[in-house]
Formats: sequence, C-alpha cells, structure tokens
Amino acid sequence: MARMFLDQAEGLRRLVGTGSMQIIPVMSGSRGAGKTTAVANLASSLSQMGRDVLVIDDVGGTHGVCGALGIEMRGCLTDVLAGRCALEDVIEQGRCGVRALSMGKRYRAMSEGSSSLPVPLDAWAAQVHPAPDVVLIDLPGGNPALSPEGLRKSEVVIAMLPGSESIMSGYALMKRLSRDHGISRFHILVNRLSRPEDGEDIARNVIDTAADFLGVEVSCMGFIPDDARLPQAGKFNQPVVEVYPVSAASRQFKRVAEGLLRWPALQPRGEVNRFMSHLAMGCTG
Repeated sequence: MARMFLDQAEGLRRLVGTGSMQIIPVMSGSRGAGKTTAVANLASSLSQMGRDVLVIDDVGGTHGVCGALGIEMRGCLTDVLAGRCALEDVIEQGRCGVRALSMGKRYRAMSEGSSSLPVPLDAWAAQVHPAPDVVLIDLPGGNPALSPEGLRKSEVVIAMLPGSESIMSGYALMKRLSRDHGISRFHILVNRLSRPEDGEDIARNVIDTAADFLGVEVSCMGFIPDDARLPQAGKFNQPVVEVYPVSAASRQFKRVAEGLLRWPALQPRGEVNRFMSHLAMGCTG
C-alpha cells in the first residue's frame, strides 16, 4: 500500500511538471442539468478526433457517465484503496474507445466530506497507462476531489439549463468553488436550449455577473439544443454522437469538443441585466 501511494505522488509530480494532461471536472449546481450526458458525448467526440480520453465517474452505475457510454464497470477506486486490486484492474474501455474509471460510493463519500482524500483524482489519472490526453470527471458538485496543484491546472466546467433556477444554482456553485478552492476561471455549457439567442444572453450575463461580483473569469463553451435524439440515444446506453451522428445535438457537441481543445478567448463583457444583478445580490453573503 505504501508503494502505491508513493507511485501516486510521483505520477502527480509528473502531471504538474509537464502539463501534458488536460483535466476537466464537469459539475452542475443542480440535478438534471445535463452534465453526465455532456461528459459522455464530449468524451466520445474527442475519441473520434483521435484523443485518448479517460472519464471518471462519481459512482459508475447505470445512471452515471459509464452507463451513458455503455461501459459496465467491474470495480472502482474504493477497491483499489482497500488493496483488493490494482488500478489497471478497474479501468474499462467502451465501444467508442473511451476508457472509464469509477470512484465508488465510499470514495465519493470521502470526497464530499471534510477530510482530505488519501489520493486525489488527478493523482490517480497520472498513473493510468497509456497516459490519456484528456480526463473528463463527472462530479456531483461541491468538492472537486483534486489536489491543489491539479485543481490549479484543471479547466472547470459548469453545466446549466436555461431556466433561472439552474442558472442561479450554477452561479452559486461558482461562488463556492471560488471561495473554498480558489478557482478563478470557469467554463459554462448551456444545455437543452430551444433558441440559440437565449444561450447567448445567458452566457453574456453569467460572464459579466461573475466578473463583477465574484472577480472570476468565465468563458462559454457552447450551447446544446433541446434535441429529441438525446433521450433516444440514452435508451441505447450510447452517446448521441455515436447513435445519431448528424443530429443537431451531435453536431453541437462536436463543435464544443473542438473548442475544448483550444479553449476560445473569454467573451467581451457588457452591461449586466437586472435579473443577473438581482441573482448575484441574492447569492452574496
């Protein structure tokens, strides 16, 4: 066990030193914001682009990202921590080429608690062979479960819906992560949009409000349309980009994945509208 922790520490040093691995925690402030679907489809899109992708699921059941990718998990990080198996024994690969790793319920409970994790997620990722190009982490929100070094190098994504409740929850999550973990840069992904212009308004207002009231930088990754093909693909336990590659949602997920690899510049700031100003004041304190 001691050797394992030494290996994890060495892997983390390599990760922090080279910066060759892109770590992307994906969170949301409320349930049902589409983060798990987004992780599965972005992972599949990146794999189609020739990237080696690892997804880390919070639980690994049928309702998590592993299930959305059609990957059946036979073990988890809890098993590795308990010494029942090695890390490579609990990594599975799906049909689309994406590899998956599940935290397990006990590991997730530790990540949500006040005590620090014995091995953070970025240290685990640094031990995976062959090394992935991109690590997408499907997280329930709250504690990112990364080391301070890994968190500083990561690109945190907040998924949200167009409704005011989801926007407010996403903003509140940014505030907690900024305050508790020192995160100063976020990316937002707006899901299930009926009209593209609504997404542009949401993104502009969130960007401006976060800068004015939180002092953090926010960029918008893109907008995913409210496409009936998304739930249909879910019935097959496959990403929509695999089952319906020319659907509106698939085309947009692929555009977002392309942008993810180069992280476009922050959008210009404008005037904060009355709703977002009220939202910010309601989340202060």
